[in-house]
Amino acid sequence: MNGIKLFIAFILSGLCGAFLFSLTLESGDNGVKSHADKQFIVSRSESIKKDAESLAELNRNLREEGEIDKANIATLESRLKQMTDEIDRLNALVESKSVTIEELTAELEAGLTEYAQSLIEKQLEDKI
Repeated sequence: MNGIKLFIAFILSGLCGAFLFSLTLESGDNGVKSHADKQFIVSRSESIKKDAESLAELNRNLREEGEIDKANIATLESRLKQMTDEIDRLNALVESKSVTIEELTAELEAGLTEYAQSLIEKQLEDKI
């Protein structure tokens, strides 16, 4: 992007220089212009017009690229929002499943402890 800005600045400085040069030629002291001078001014004027057209085209292209970039950014921001929401939803689901697993683990431990105690009591009764 900096290269494009530099190119635009270069074109503009060339256009300004050419314009000032043509003004200098037109306002010269000698009032009489040769055919070559007039031809140079005409060709330089055409060159300036072509440069201006090129610059206008470049500006249109840059504006279009900027609009495309804005559209892409908006699309990417929308996708990022969707993904963030999905991650939040999945984190909440993991959290709820973790709580469920912890509850089931606690119930299983309690059940195993109770079963182990009843088994020990049964073995003791069998021995007595």
